[in-house]
Amino acid sequence: MDVGTQGRSRRALVLVAVRNYPGALDAFTSGIDEQLRAVESWWCDPSLGERAFDPHHVTPLATRRDVEDAVHTIGLRDLTPSDVAVVYVTGHGCRCPSGRHYLLLPATARDRILATGYPTADLVTAVLDSHAEHVLVIVNSCFAGALHAELAQQCQGLGPDRRKLTSLTVYTIGDFDERPTVREFTELLRRMRDWLPKAGYAAPFLSVDDFEKELIDAASREPGVRLLEPQRVWPTRRSPTPSPCLPNPAYQQPDDVVAASRRQVADTASELDYWLDRASGRVSADDPGWYFTGRRELTGTVAEFLRSGDGVLLVTGAAGTGKSAVIARAVTLSDPGLRADPRYQQAVAAAPADTVPPIGSVDAAVLARNKNVDEVAAQLLTGLGATPKVATPGHARIEVLRGQLREQLLADDRRRTLVLDGLDEARQPSLLVADLLGPLARLADDRGRRLVRLVIGVRSTTPGLGSDDSGQELLDLLRRSVTPREPIERRTDGPGTRDDIAAYVEALLAGPCSPYETDDAARRKISVLVAEQVTPSFLDARLAGRRLREADGQVQLDDPSWLESLGEGTLGLLRSDLQDAATATRYPAAELLAVLRAAGYAQGAGIPWAEIWPAVAAAVLDRPLPDADGAIAEVLGGRLSGYLARDVADGRTVYRPAHERLAQVLRGDPSRILHRHQPRGTP
Repeated sequence: MDVGTQGRSRRALVLVAVRNYPGALDAFTSGIDEQLRAVESWWCDPSLGERAFDPHHVTPLATRRDVEDAVHTIGLRDLTPSDVAVVYVTGHGCRCPSGRHYLLLPATARDRILATGYPTADLVTAVLDSHAEHVLVIVNSCFAGALHAELAQQCQGLGPDRRKLTSLTVYTIGDFDERPTVREFTELLRRMRDWLPKAGYAAPFLSVDDFEKELIDAASREPGVRLLEPQRVWPTRRSPTPSPCLPNPAYQQPDDVVAASRRQVADTASELDYWLDRASGRVSADDPGWYFTGRRELTGTVAEFLRSGDGVLLVTGAAGTGKSAVIARAVTLSDPGLRADPRYQQAVAAAPADTVPPIGSVDAAVLARNKNVDEVAAQLLTGLGATPKVATPGHARIEVLRGQLREQLLADDRRRTLVLDGLDEARQPSLLVADLLGPLARLADDRGRRLVRLVIGVRSTTPGLGSDDSGQELLDLLRRSVTPREPIERRTDGPGTRDDIAAYVEALLAGPCSPYETDDAARRKISVLVAEQVTPSFLDARLAGRRLREADGQVQLDDPSWLESLGEGTLGLLRSDLQDAATATRYPAAELLAVLRAAGYAQGAGIPWAEIWPAVAAAVLDRPLPDADGAIAEVLGGRLSGYLARDVADGRTVYRPAHERLAQVLRGDPSRILHRHQPRGTP
């Protein structure tokens, strides 16, 4: 079959396998067959969708002429620039005194290898010298590392443009003096596939550098069973760009229903999860529900601002009171893709019309958490469809990006609406206000028209509750910086919050499989009771609602242990969920808590799994975890997953507490989480 069809892009896996040697043991031929199944499983699995390759078996191969005919018949030299080719070569091999590597064939005469064997480099260079711009060759044969020296010489004959391509890659299983066993590469791929979900690569394709790292790590991952390390024999330069030759079998396609400019303008999975989690009030990423049905005055104010308002809208309130939910609801409901998606038609239709913002009324939305001023400015530019400039020596990057933002907004000659959530969680929130948000709010054209509307979410203490003035200084700075026009301010912890929380919990408990699904009276009573205990915290309401929804039956309204957990808020609910998880699994509560606390200490976007999460969990526990990976998998796959949010950083999936309040609780005294402390004098 010709894999180089002119004018049509192909993804071809070419399997060149020599197996029918005279006198070959059954273990050898079955081992070759296992290799081919393992390679096809990686590159041709139907679950890969459009990333899957078409398999092409080159068989039977008995003589040198068979190989030469196969190279010609399948069109390896005729691959087009748009073709993507992976070539896997396996069979016996030898390294001659000249240094050349030969693929041994059933008809190869041991005393005439030069004439009757096949020069392996000829097969490799046939692909390298085609027009295909993305090629991966893997040679699994004894002494194949000898190709390193051969290709260094032969590839001098490639054109200069092809010599510079790092997207043409050749690996050998073992070095020039090493002999891989027949099942070695099969085991290597198995170890990699088992590890990749933990490695957390978030892109649909791996880079050659990542693939090589994981191959080498897999070779020594299991104690006492070390495998040969694959060798990259061409080229030797780094290749960090994702390669279409290397589909990531652990990749999970994100649910892209919100446009990039309204997602947080970085990596799709985490941003969509962030906005949808908060907009819908769902308790997990696979929950299809949409539960925020109340808060009509708040959501109506935001929608009206996006419809006809001007200036700056500040959405503020105490930690956990649903600021992000109100903002995210407006961001998602303004998105054309989500509004057209059948899965969300019911949510849109059920929302009061005056609480639904106009389609396209948000131009860019950014989450400020753990970002500096430069990063926020760059993401706003990306959301507006521009490529952020690189600062030249002697110029501060924020000056360059702020100037570019100004140019972009002036050139558009129309008012843009920008959303920034989590201002108080930025790395330098005051600097972000002074250097970016203030100038944006004041930006006007030569006719005095304001060119930017801002919606900003920022934490502040509920007035009249306690002496803590957390966030007040930042709120005052915002008010001063957006002058001369006073910002509009709306609080998420004002009158009516208790009723809104009760409505939210009631909506959660009406979902399928809930013990309250068909019992309207019980659902209403328990929702009111939860609201009385947790107001003004929507975070605690979500944790309590999920716990009630996933229970085997309805709880007794006067159950003292349940009421106690509610009364302690986040800490009490976390303690109850840890105890339940420990009872249902073989992992002690202290170990599960160590996994969560490790994420609580993570900086930036969160903690990756791989080797890092187990090590940090053991450190916070102050002793080894016998099965750290199992404990992490239990946390991510069970009820405790509701305490974590997923994100993407440096191409890896990372995890962090779902709310900063949770992070604060987790970083606190672990004994208070695990054990209820009795007041002094209590028997």
